[in-house]
Amino acid sequence: MKSFRKLTSILLAVLMLVSVMTVAGVSASAADTTELYCKCTQSWWTKDGAAVGVHYWGGSSESTWPGIKGTPVEGEEGLWKFEVPSDSTGLVFSRMGNSGDEYWGAKSRDQEIPTDGKNLFTITSTSEVWGDPGAEGEWSTYGGEQPTTAPTTAPTTAPTTAPTTAPTTAPTTAPTTAPTTAPTSDPVSDKLVVSASSNLATGAQTIEVTGKTVTVIYNLTAKDMIVDGQGVVTYDTTKLSLDAAYNTNATMFPVVTSGIVSNLNASGNTMKFNFTGIDSDTKLGKYDFKNGGTLLALTFTAKEGVKGTAKVALKVEELDTIDKAYVTNGVITAAAAADVQTSITGKSEENPTTAPTTVPTTVPTTAPTQETTPTQGTTAPTQETD
Repeated sequence: MKSFRKLTSILLAVLMLVSVMTVAGVSASAADTTELYCKCTQSWWTKDGAAVGVHYWGGSSESTWPGIKGTPVEGEEGLWKFEVPSDSTGLVFSRMGNSGDEYWGAKSRDQEIPTDGKNLFTITSTSEVWGDPGAEGEWSTYGGEQPTTAPTTAPTTAPTTAPTTAPTTAPTTAPTTAPTTAPTSDPVSDKLVVSASSNLATGAQTIEVTGKTVTVIYNLTAKDMIVDGQGVVTYDTTKLSLDAAYNTNATMFPVVTSGIVSNLNASGNTMKFNFTGIDSDTKLGKYDFKNGGTLLALTFTAKEGVKGTAKVALKVEELDTIDKAYVTNGVITAAAAADVQTSITGKSEENPTTAPTTVPTTVPTTAPTQETTPTQGTTAPTQETD
């Protein structure tokens, strides 16, 4: 009888050990990813059936732009759910097609993943925001999909001795680890680089600044003659400045040689331009990018002693031929997907003297397949006129 009891005790101990190991294994697996949510109900984002994706970085793995398409949360308007690796430190939410592999021109600003339990990012920009720097938003806590059994089991299973041990250990470990796992999204600290992007191009081009200046060159190839264009460039004024000595209409627009209005300092960190011209003989646009050429070249002066990543973003607001709209109100049309190719190049010099010359590479633009109705008319910034 004693032997039987002894054997029974051993079997129970083994079963309890296996149970503990199983629970521990499940906990480790569950910690591999973190559930995050994004809520976006703005009509300018959701139109044409656009979805929300997430592009994450900073951990053991990194997604490929424009990221991973989320899963709509049933019963919640404009709410999307994502599984992000738990060691990721930064992310950006992107507007994409329902196929999940096409970027549709809008995104949030770069975000550090919260370490304080907040898991819902709500896009708050009510007006249209295309390209960089991205739509604004705010973080909060979403508990809509939390299990209903957690509140009933936690109080009954929590031991009475927990309060005497938890306060002495938890506060000393949590605050010291959070700052090290959530660094800033800028990985560059020993040099200055420029990250140049555009709503006409896929991805960003990185240019290392090795001299006094850095020139960002936006190249364009278009099937038909261009009749007008308008755009705005934003840049990091803490690291870069625009010097009028290096940026005349002739150097900035080597292909568009007439009909230009530009303003280097439209509003703080913004440069604006537009151009228009119709050939009196052909009655077509005057600007020929059929064999490729520089749409815009801007030469920035690097501020002394600064390091890190300086962002430069071109948003083309209007780009038209005599009978086609390639870009309307910042939205790339289906015609552009068929007729337009773009690329971004750059160079850094100690003392630039002449306009940059480029042989543009042709990188097809990623554009939504929907056609939009072009609107005519541009808003002319005031300054230099040719």
